[in-house]
Amino acid sequence: MSGRGALVGAVIHVISWIGAMTIVGVMFSQSDSRIAYGLISGWWCALYTTTLSRAPLSSTGVVVAAFVLVDLGATLFGASLLHHDRDSTIGFTDVVDTLLRALVFASPIPASAATRVVQRRIRGGKSG
Repeated sequence: MSGRGALVGAVIHVISWIGAMTIVGVMFSQSDSRIAYGLISGWWCALYTTTLSRAPLSSTGVVVAAFVLVDLGATLFGASLLHHDRDSTIGFTDVVDTLLRALVFASPIPASAATRVVQRRIRGGKSG
């Protein structure tokens, strides 16, 4: 698919994840586990919307790259968007941590692509 399709898929993914996390955070503002509920809900919401929108697998790279740029850029400028206690210097473990978080954040897209492959094989195997 085109680069535009990858970008649209990435935008849909990010908006759905952040939207679900925000809604859960507001609804469960008094709960200590609101962050965990938000992460789980965000993951499932992103899986659902990327499956419905048929976001291409290439959207994964866009999401990972954007996540890494935002996370490491925020760290360099002293902002803590995704971390509570991170120094403004970036070490090897910070980079590895960011990459792992980015892969988890983007994982609904390949999961959705795998689901579509399985669906095509099941549908293609039926006769009649």
